[in-house]
Amino acid sequence: RYKRRSSTPSYHRQEYGDAESPPRSPTPASENPSIDALVRGMARARLPGIEPTVFDGNALNYPRWKTQVQLMFKGQDLSGQEKLHLVQRYLSGPAKDAILGLTLIPSDSAYRKAMDILHNRFGNSTTIAQAFRSRLHTWDRIDRRDGNQGLRKFADFVVQCTLAQEELQELTT
Repeated sequence: RYKRRSSTPSYHRQEYGDAESPPRSPTPASENPSIDALVRGMARARLPGIEPTVFDGNALNYPRWKTQVQLMFKGQDLSGQEKLHLVQRYLSGPAKDAILGLTLIPSDSAYRKAMDILHNRFGNSTTIAQAFRSRLHTWDRIDRRDGNQGLRKFADFVVQCTLAQEELQELTT
C-alpha cells in the first residue's frame, strides 16, 4: 500500500543514480561543430585570463615565462606585431634589452625573431643548466633560527634541480 520513499533527495538520485531511478544517459555531443566551439569559448571565458610574469633575464624563470606567453596567445588571432608589443610588456632588464631593436621592424616576423633571440639567450638547455649550478653554488647560508624556512626553500630548489635533471642532459654531467 504505502510505497517507501527514499531518503535520498531526488536531485541526488537524478545526478548520481539510485536503485529507484533509472540511470541518466550522458548528454550526446553536439552534431554541430559551431555549437561545440561556442560552448568551449563560453567555458574559456569564465576562466581568468593568463597573465605572464615579468621575465627579467633569469634563465631559471624562462621556461615558465615562455609557457605563460604561449598560453596567453593560445586561440588568439593576433598579428606578429601585436604579439611583440604584448611580449615586451612582460620583459625587463637584459631580456627586454635583447629584443629592443626589433620594435623598429614593422613586420610580423619581428615577434618570431624576438622569441628566437630570447630562447637562444635565456632558454637553451646549457644556459638553464648553468643557472641551476650557479644558484646552487651561491645559495645563502641556512640560518638555524629561521624556523626551517631556509632549509625548506633549499629542499624545494633541490627538488627543482632533480626534476630539471630529467629534462636537461647538461645537468647530468
